[in-house]
Amino acid sequence: MRKAERAAATRAAGKLARTCPECGAPVPPERRTYCSDPCREAHERAVVIPRRVSGRVAAMAEARANGRDPSHGGAAAGKRAETLAARQSARREWETAHPDVDLDAERERFAREILPGLQGVPIAKIARAAGISTTYAQLIRAGIYTPHPLYFARLVDLLAADGNK
Repeated sequence: MRKAERAAATRAAGKLARTCPECGAPVPPERRTYCSDPCREAHERAVVIPRRVSGRVAAMAEARANGRDPSHGGAAAGKRAETLAARQSARREWETAHPDVDLDAERERFAREILPGLQGVPIAKIARAAGISTTYAQLIRAGIYTPHPLYFARLVDLLAADGNK
């Protein structure tokens, strides 16, 4: 018997009820972990994302303590410099092509129109569509960062392809 089957059998016997890790309410049968989407989003922002980010930070700290720093020097520095130059160039081109755009208004539009649609989209899909790292995509989807408006069209296209807009 698989673990999920054992858990379901135990619940059916009335010994163990699934509870939402965010609010402690019972999880409805049609849901897996959280009682609602707002609880899932709140738990992701408060617990899951910080845990993932801190795990990455800890791994980098351990590598540095062991005398290797994969994020600096050598090939990593060259790649980072190329990527940074390309992104800065793309931003300059976009801003030159859109001189009348109010960046603050665009950030508000992102929060109002695009961000809600990204909530159900996998992080890897967002990263691929926008051409950004999964860590940055995760922080964008959580509402911690707002991307530059040059990425908005790619994200809107992603939402349209997924049927979210």
